[in-house]
Amino acid sequence: MNIEIFKFDTNHLTELTALSRQTFMDGFEKTTHPVQFQKYVAKAFAPETLLEELMHPQAVFYGLRVSGALVGYWKLRWDRYQDFDAAKPMLELQRIYFLEKYWGQGLGQKALRWIEDFARTQSFKSIVLLAFSENPAARRFYFREAYHDIGRAAFQFGDEIHNDYVMCKNL
Repeated sequence: MNIEIFKFDTNHLTELTALSRQTFMDGFEKTTHPVQFQKYVAKAFAPETLLEELMHPQAVFYGLRVSGALVGYWKLRWDRYQDFDAAKPMLELQRIYFLEKYWGQGLGQKALRWIEDFARTQSFKSIVLLAFSENPAARRFYFREAYHDIGRAAFQFGDEIHNDYVMCKNL
């Protein structure tokens, strides 16, 4: 399996928009309210929203290609969740999504290893992430990867507010 990791920039907006929508649909469309789902996707993955996020000075997107095919991405931030009890400075893994046909191939674990290495080289002391309360498989994965719960945080999903888990791994 030939894997390439690259940094997204504004030239990749069309690719990022399509991938963001598809991976989110793969992961959550079957488990959430259809109206709330459509509202969230329309706003969160609109090209103008993603362009603003790409230009955020305290965030970065990375993509993963397998044999040339774009199959997943993650977004890292370092400006939120600072009030949680985790070693500072902390890096937030805000998103990590892969196309459904690539699930179960170890790509999530490979991406986490890369993210941890990135965090260490940038002198972050911990990684935090928000885990959807209705996704027990993701929580099990993060527990296996040595993340632990450090609190709860509200997540706006359409018109709904979800009280999701904040998880952390100290580096």
